[in-house]
Amino acid sequence: MFDKIVRVASHFEKNINNIGCEVHISTDFLQMKTAVDNLGDHITPHFNPKFNTFFREFAFWIGLYSESECVGMCACKLQPLGTENLASYIQRYWLQTYGPDSLNEIKFAAEQKDSLRDIKGNLVYAGEFRVSKDFARTRLNELLLDYAKLAIFSHWPNTDFIYLFTRKRDARRGMFSRTGMNRVINDAINWEMHPSQAEPDYSLGLLDRQGFEEWLIDELRFQAEPELIE
Repeated sequence: MFDKIVRVASHFEKNINNIGCEVHISTDFLQMKTAVDNLGDHITPHFNPKFNTFFREFAFWIGLYSESECVGMCACKLQPLGTENLASYIQRYWLQTYGPDSLNEIKFAAEQKDSLRDIKGNLVYAGEFRVSKDFARTRLNELLLDYAKLAIFSHWPNTDFIYLFTRKRDARRGMFSRTGMNRVINDAINWEMHPSQAEPDYSLGLLDRQGFEEWLIDELRFQAEPELIE
C-alpha cells in the first residue's frame, strides 16, 4: 500500500504547489505554536507543548508555507489504545489536556456513547486544522485534509482509525463529507460540565482502515493509474 500512498500524496502535493504553497512535515511543536500564533489563533491543549512532550515517532504536524510564512496546518498523534475503548480513553485524556486551564471543574456524564466502546486499537487523532483567510477561496483546506490522511497511513501503516472533532454546526455544513470520514457520532462526549475552553456538543468523525483503502483506490482511478489498482 505504501507505493500507492506515495503516488497519491505526490498528486496532492503538486496541487498544493500549484496554489503557491509548499508542504513541510515537522515534529517541532514549539515551531507549530509559533505558526498558530502568527495566524492570530490559539493552539488547543491537544498539541500545546505546555502540556505535551511528544516522542518523534508518536506525533507530527503538517505546515503549508507560502514563501516563508505558514498559511495552513494540521497535527496528528498516534494513540495506541490496544484493548481500551475510546469512551474510556476520552475521559482521562480530556481531563489531562483540558483540566489544567479550565475555569471550571470538568465532569463527565455517568454514561457515554455505546458507539465509542467499539473503537479500539491503533487510533490517530487529527486536529489543529486551519488555513489562512488569504487562501479561503482556494482548495487548500480540502487538499490539506486529504494529504493528512495519506501522511498518517504513511507514518503509521497499522492505523485502525483516524478520528477528529468538530463543532456540530460545522458537521452539519458537510465538514466530515469533505474530509472523507465514513462514520459520524454527534454529541460524541456526554458532559455534566464541559471544559471552559471547549464546546459542549462536538461531533466526532471517523475513518477506518477499510474506508481509507477504498478512498485510496478511488483516488488512483481518478488519476488514471490503473496499473496500481489490484
